[in-house]
This record gives sequence, structure tokens and C-alpha cells, in this order.
Amino acid sequence: MTVLELERFTFPAAGADTLSLRWVRGSGLQGREHHLGDLRPQLTITPDDGLRVVAKPGWCLVLGDVTGRRLTLQDPSGRLNPRQIDVAGLAHGGSSGTGAGSGTGTATGTGTGAGTGGPPAAIGAAAAINDIPLLAAQARVRFGAAGGLRGRLMLAADTWLPWALVTAAHTDDGTTTTYVAQADANGEFALPFEGLPPPADGAVLSLSLAVAATAGLSADTPPDPDAFAGWRISPDGDPGTLAATLNRAPPAYGRILNLGSLLVAPP
Repeated sequence: MTVLELERFTFPAAGADTLSLRWVRGSGLQGREHHLGDLRPQLTITPDDGLRVVAKPGWCLVLGDVTGRRLTLQDPSGRLNPRQIDVAGLAHGGSSGTGAGSGTGTATGTGTGAGTGGPPAAIGAAAAINDIPLLAAQARVRFGAAGGLRGRLMLAADTWLPWALVTAAHTDDGTTTTYVAQADANGEFALPFEGLPPPADGAVLSLSLAVAATAGLSADTPPDPDAFAGWRISPDGDPGTLAATLNRAPPAYGRILNLGSLLVAPP
């Protein structure tokens, strides 16, 4: 695999076999796009023969046929969890398509996806941009004034579920605010309530929690979160009470609610 300097690169003609990737934040408050424009992760492609890669902070362009190859992303800084990328559903070249995570947008952000702003000039206006959501590492999460949640996902006694997604949804006056966190390799997660306003006087902050994962997750193997499906979660550790969601209320606004070990299981 050849890595090219972006400044010296000329984008190929529209329709060429190219894969354009843009790194966006996938964890935290949902519904607000956040382009990780300063991020330059390490991309591994297996096998990597016959490919060229153009890398720039916030973006990556892969030239060549990626069919049947595995893409793995690592953040050398450690602030984001590693992940795999399934290229089967991504848009290539100047084509349209349904990308991973938050979808695809045109180079100017006016298409069907969530993209805003154009890519570096060398990527070219013909490129179909695939937004790839990346999730914060649990150890690097910081809580703000609104507080949040902590916990650990358990498959059985002393057996933990790595890499799963935890979603917390809060509904107030008909509007639902959703937050997402990813567990680490040991099943631990931290979910801050970024931007959550204090509840009205006398109101109780109620949260609906859900977990998404897939069978066979290993602490040693980066997952593909886009392939996750809903799992069941128990309020008391009893397999007989496993359900699709779990309702919890923090003791007070701004507090960090420690949920302890949560029993989870496939659907």
C-alpha cells in the first residue's frame, strides 16, 4: 500500500475506483455533526497490495479496488476506540450510495447525508463522501456540569462484553435527546450528558437505556459498530428480567450515576 502526500496528488477522473472517507464523532450527543478535522488515524487495509492512500487530518482517500478487503482504524492518540469498516455498503468514486453511520453527503454537503463543507481540494468535487463515525475511548471521557452514567456490561459472572454501544434517551415535552457511548475492551463505559439542560422544577430526569452489540466480540479485535443490533438488558442481574430497554433516573441533575454491572444478552 502506497501512502501519497495530498499536496502532490491529482484526483483521478470521476468514476474511478476510489473510496473517500471522512472521520466524524459518533459518541456523545446525537443529531449534531462534528467533523474530526484534526484526526489522522492509522488505517490498515488487509490485504493492501495494489492500493494507494491519500491521508490528511479529517479525511482519507483510498485508490484501488477495496472489494473483499478489511479496513481497520486505530487512533494513535488513544482518545478514540479502534474499529473496522465494512466497505460493502460505502459509496465509491463519483457514485451515490449509503455509507456507514451517519450516511453520505456530496462534496459540498448538500446531498442525502449529514456532511457540511467540502473536502480538501485534491479529493475533488466528484467524490462521494462516506462519513465514518468514531467513538470516544471510555478512559478519555470527561463529565461536565450535567453529569452522566457509568457502568460495565456483563455477559455472565466475571465475563464482560467489550465494545458494545450504550444509548441513553431522554424525552422532555415531546423532544427526545439521545446520547451514545461505547464500552471499552473490558466492558466499561462512561456516558456524559453533554448539553442536557436542567429539568424543570419538580421534574424527574428519566432515561431509557439500550445496548447494541453482536455475537463473538473479542477484546483483542476491533469491532464494526455499524453491524451491531439491539441486545437485552436486565435491571437486576436476573436473566428472567432481560428486556430491550432499561429505565433509570439519576439521583439529581449533575450527578454521575454508577449503574454497576449490567447483565446483557443477545435478543
